[in-house]
Amino acid sequence: MSKSLITTFLGVFICLSSLFAQQLPKTLLWRISGNGVQKPSYLYGTMHVYDPRLFDLGDSLLYAISSSEGFANELDLTRITPMLVDLVNQEINKSLTLKEMLGSKAYEKYGPGLSKRFNKPADEITSLDILREKNKWIDEGYKGKKMQTFLDAYLSDLAYRQGKWIGGVEDFSDQSGLLTAGIDESDIRQLVLDDNASGKAEMENMVTTYQNNDLDGFQKMITGMDSNSRDMMLTRRNRKMAFRMDSLARQRTMVFAVGAAHLPGNEGLISLLRKKGYAVDPVFSSKKIKPKDYFVPEVNRPWVEVNDPDGHYTVQMPGTPGDIKLYGIMTMAMYFNIFNGTWYLTASANLPYDQKGLDSVEKTMLKQLFGSLNYKEESHLDINGIPGKSYVQKNADGYKKAYLLNKDNEFYYAVAFSASDTITALNSVDKFFRSFQPIPASKDLQTSRYEFIDSVGAYQVILPVKPKPMDGMPKTSNQSVKSELKISTDPQTGTYYFIGSTECVRGYAFQNDSATLRSVHDNLLEKFQDITKDTSYILNDHRRLDIDGSMLNGSMRAKMKVIARGNRYHTLLIMYGPGKWNETAEMVLSSFQLRKYSF
Repeated sequence: MSKSLITTFLGVFICLSSLFAQQLPKTLLWRISGNGVQKPSYLYGTMHVYDPRLFDLGDSLLYAISSSEGFANELDLTRITPMLVDLVNQEINKSLTLKEMLGSKAYEKYGPGLSKRFNKPADEITSLDILREKNKWIDEGYKGKKMQTFLDAYLSDLAYRQGKWIGGVEDFSDQSGLLTAGIDESDIRQLVLDDNASGKAEMENMVTTYQNNDLDGFQKMITGMDSNSRDMMLTRRNRKMAFRMDSLARQRTMVFAVGAAHLPGNEGLISLLRKKGYAVDPVFSSKKIKPKDYFVPEVNRPWVEVNDPDGHYTVQMPGTPGDIKLYGIMTMAMYFNIFNGTWYLTASANLPYDQKGLDSVEKTMLKQLFGSLNYKEESHLDINGIPGKSYVQKNADGYKKAYLLNKDNEFYYAVAFSASDTITALNSVDKFFRSFQPIPASKDLQTSRYEFIDSVGAYQVILPVKPKPMDGMPKTSNQSVKSELKISTDPQTGTYYFIGSTECVRGYAFQNDSATLRSVHDNLLEKFQDITKDTSYILNDHRRLDIDGSMLNGSMRAKMKVIARGNRYHTLLIMYGPGKWNETAEMVLSSFQLRKYSF
């Protein structure tokens, strides 16, 4: 082969190589067409950040959103609240301790430094603590200049306000394991040794890459990831996203807005959609438009009417709230409007306090809500004959408002927060409070009687209303016992009746009734104060324990009865306000007794 022929061959080879390695065009917007679809849909790469530099959007993207019939982020953000409540609970339950993450050798090495950084013992530090600290710089970096919501939600809001169909190309379960993904020893070492300055530099590099519409730059970052993280965070999710996009694009014209890192590469969405038979072509913009210069003709969407499950209030919220159940005493309805950065919360409960106790509860709630920052009493309230007060707080973090009302042992609570002072957000907060209608307890309410028998038929008690499970109680580390605990609240007096059983699981046994009650007694003494009765005795061949006194720093009175039998003991705890012992409470106490049953 002649030298000139070899040179020609190499030249052709180099040209072909450069052709196959051709860089992606500098755009984040791509048109999806062909493959039997009559009208095009669009794919757009986003970043999940608040940085205002990224909110100047191309006119082609804005046209794509306005002309399409539907819009989908990675997740359906209109359904985020109920999912978020469940997801947070799941993640908290799954959080690992520092020792479980590291092993004993690394734990001994980094434990003291992390304990100093978090200001708590190393054995109390969890993966969620590490995650929050690792990403703390994101919030700090943009504090005071962030948008009211992150870019994905802003885009979804543009479509939502125009009446578009809104959805997601992933389920919330697809991302449930990602919160703790990627935390390894290097992250922990970095938290101990430096202030995460390299993380800030990395984010700034990503923002620059995004501003340059540089998908190849994102692909270089992806190549630098370890294979397991890349497979979990991108590859497997991309395949499912492509499948969903194919399905949704056949139902309506769509704009799909997902993280820009999902677009490039052989396993990226551009490539996967092409493999499915679609033409995926770049779309360029002629100019960028700032948010303040873009007018959206809004479609009015009705709010959701929310009714307290116990009939204590009604209210309207922008969407369906999630329910947070607290110990069976109350159900909190929470809605987070991710589009405009507003948050809503309502709750109501019977409380067995006198007025002094209710005032103390109110002070505690105000401290939890507003902290030590300045807040002010806005006005006195009277809604449906129920008195209360309105409180507000304005600072750099946003606007917060609360209604606190109470009457006849019933406490009502409504809170709204806005991360911005935009007219849309503040109007939403105002609409929420105008719709809040507490419902006074009926004066003609008669005390009912509910005969409760536990799940194995071991004991019975007569209660004013059917008891509820005690939700949200911390799990015991003692795996040798299991407990069943319920609560019944008297709607007339607010008195709490806690009933339950504790027994050993199969293969374990209590030492004897005396030792069992002695252990229970010692634990109870830590919770009771000003004890007026402390008696252990035997009645009908069963050892019993009676304790009367005050609890919760003297703001509540309590009577407790414990009965031991075999490998199980049963408990009745009655909590009531000072001076508020009543006939119903006496009836419940006297009705608590064992039943004949087979072990």
